[in-house]
Amino acid sequence: MDISIGLIIASAIAGLAVIYLTASGILAGILASPAPSAATRDPASLGTSYEDVSFPSRCDRLLLRGWLMNSGHRGTVVVSHGGKSNRADQGIRLLEMCVDLVRRGFNVLTYDRRSCGASSVASRRCRAGLDDDLAGAVDFVRRRNGAGENIFLLGISLGAVATILFASHEEGIQGIVLDSGFARMVETVGRVLAGVNRLLPLFLPGALLIGRLMYGLRPADAISRVEQVACPALFIHGEDDRDIPAWNAGDLYQAAGHPLNELWTVPGAGHAQSYMTDPGRYIGRVNDFLEKCASEANTPRKRAEPPDKMVIQV
Repeated sequence: MDISIGLIIASAIAGLAVIYLTASGILAGILASPAPSAATRDPASLGTSYEDVSFPSRCDRLLLRGWLMNSGHRGTVVVSHGGKSNRADQGIRLLEMCVDLVRRGFNVLTYDRRSCGASSVASRRCRAGLDDDLAGAVDFVRRRNGAGENIFLLGISLGAVATILFASHEEGIQGIVLDSGFARMVETVGRVLAGVNRLLPLFLPGALLIGRLMYGLRPADAISRVEQVACPALFIHGEDDRDIPAWNAGDLYQAAGHPLNELWTVPGAGHAQSYMTDPGRYIGRVNDFLEKCASEANTPRKRAEPPDKMVIQV
């Protein structure tokens, strides 16, 4: 009898383990799945000339595609979209944002991250590469416009995290704009999953392990890297962001150390909706910040201590 009970318990445990691993594997596959949804509009639809460009990611040489909009002499802004979106992301009017920057005199490169839009789908074990893709975009700009080009980075949501990871080890970046970035990746994914179903976060540890082994996913916390960013950063976040609360921007701002850093929270804006909430003010704020970065780029400075703790009401 005791043996039978033991077998039943062992079978039950084995069954639960199979269920957990299966569900975790499915979740890992969803997190790593490609999103080849190409942009349906181009800059010409907004009266702006552009060039279709392609370039390899820096390390694994994966082919990425984007649009280069040349405008003038103020430098190039490399734009990294969020989530499983694309270079135009109509949901947040990313293309309109890029065109507005062009009209302010910046060149703009907006590109599809690996496995997104029209860029190549990464092999199964190379689905990560956030900063590697951005590195490839920056390398392309330097080859195209020369080493003396002022380069600025603008990232949205996951693109903001990629921007922090890249800028934390790259020299020659004049300034970065971080819109709706998150401080801690695992915490953020867990919150998003809980919004779908309260049980889903239970499978996150297994999904992360399988994701690392099968897809090369490497959860990275921007909060641990932002202090290493040598250039000024403008942190932007919507106060009504329910997906990634605005305190993420506050935490990142406090952890960063550049004296020219700025934090701007936008009343009434949801996740990555700050530009849509007030396009004119958004572009004006970004324009002024990048102008300040350009003027201060070659000024010798002493690294400042992180700012005092700030409290953000959300």
